[in-house]
Amino acid sequence: MAQRPGVTYAIILVLVANLAPLAGWWWNRSGTPLATLDLSEREAGVRWGGDEDTSVWLQLWRADEWDRRPQASWADSASLASLGFEPDRLATHEVVELAAWRPVRRPAWVLLRLEEEDGSRVGSRLVPVAVGSDPGALYRQAGDRTMHFVLRGVVRVDRDPAPVDSLTGALTGETWWAALDMVSPMRLHVPRSLIAALEDLAAGPAPGADPRYLARLNMGRFHLPWVTAVFPATP
Repeated sequence: MAQRPGVTYAIILVLVANLAPLAGWWWNRSGTPLATLDLSEREAGVRWGGDEDTSVWLQLWRADEWDRRPQASWADSASLASLGFEPDRLATHEVVELAAWRPVRRPAWVLLRLEEEDGSRVGSRLVPVAVGSDPGALYRQAGDRTMHFVLRGVVRVDRDPAPVDSLTGALTGETWWAALDMVSPMRLHVPRSLIAALEDLAAGPAPGADPRYLARLNMGRFHLPWVTAVFPATP
């Protein structure tokens, strides 16, 4: 009996659906990495799977993500305008009804910098330093690709309640601020070949001032990082 065309098309569709992610994975990791960084466990904390989950992950932490209202040095007018915000209108304190205000979000590329170790920092050294619509331009701005990398993110511009002028109804004082709603990916799979070494390195006392391990990350063509090595933080 001749095979119906629909069955053939279905088989082809299944093959394509399974091969496409593998092709993307290979393409992301092919060629020279866009950046290579060594993150300590302050920036890349290990997360273990549950009883029925043997996977291991590194959770990336930014220095600014616990601030309710971060001091965003990267939120200059030109950067926000390149993402579609209207900073000039915000700065003029136009008359708006507070009840009608909603945070505005825009997708963005985020340039992150790994700060130099100076002995005084106990948390993450991973700091956002710029945002924009062109990842290549951000890399050119950074220069050093052993201390900087670019990830996808979402920028939020929000407004704080502020005094209202009783005569004009205009908001007074600084009434808006920018923050990162999300930077992605912040959770990285640890290859099975590195799990045993990571378990040994992370088996000591919980970190205090000194981290126990470093994880080396490569940045791929799709701006997706992957873990290539783990080793002691101190020789």
